[in-house]
Amino acid sequence: MKSLSSVALSAYTDLVRLLRDDQIADIFGTPTRKMRGSKSYWYAVKRIGRETRFVYIGEDSAEVRAQIDRLEELRATAKDRQTERARLV
Repeated sequence: MKSLSSVALSAYTDLVRLLRDDQIADIFGTPTRKMRGSKSYWYAVKRIGRETRFVYIGEDSAEVRAQIDRLEELRATAKDRQTERARLV
């Protein structure tokens, strides 16, 4: 198997980061951490009528917490990330 050039590897890494940011930015609701056994996971909690829905965000990690802290910024820059993804692809 042929290895990727440093330029291609950098573009791939940037693309993955942008897609992960979009995954968090697209979630509507209040981010909430829940314990399941000995691990904790993040969910977006939103109310639909009388029901409460939990949408899985990811396992608790420094990366996921940083994305949640930047949630409003990520939502505001969604269009810029879309343009950057198109350029990278």
